[in-house]
Amino acid sequence: MYIKKLKAPVYGTSLWIVVSNSLIKSIDTIEDMINYVVAHPKEKKRLSAYTYGYEDHDGKWRVIIFVTRRAEPGVIAHEANHAKNIILGWNGVKPSFTNDESESGYLEFIVQQIHNAIKIS
Repeated sequence: MYIKKLKAPVYGTSLWIVVSNSLIKSIDTIEDMINYVVAHPKEKKRLSAYTYGYEDHDGKWRVIIFVTRRAEPGVIAHEANHAKNIILGWNGVKPSFTNDESESGYLEFIVQQIHNAIKIS
């Protein structure tokens, strides 16, 4: 399992990208590390990737993206979009369908970070 820990630009939200061969094992490991239930046990069996946002015990906002080493581009974009929406929503940014350049840039950053994490892992 490989964990890339970084701060999301502008808002400074903690962003972890977890890459592994087994989503269930990586979620179980992270749950033990952060002392939170990330996904219901029955739900874990159906997941091919997962994004989880939460407020930690110190009041800090965190997002964790779980992907496998074989994640396809569509899965990467899907999870990155969840992470982008969580982070922007927490910070009061309302979606715009006519001026979405900053949202697209944020999405691009997260997609690139996931892609890089998979390559390194």
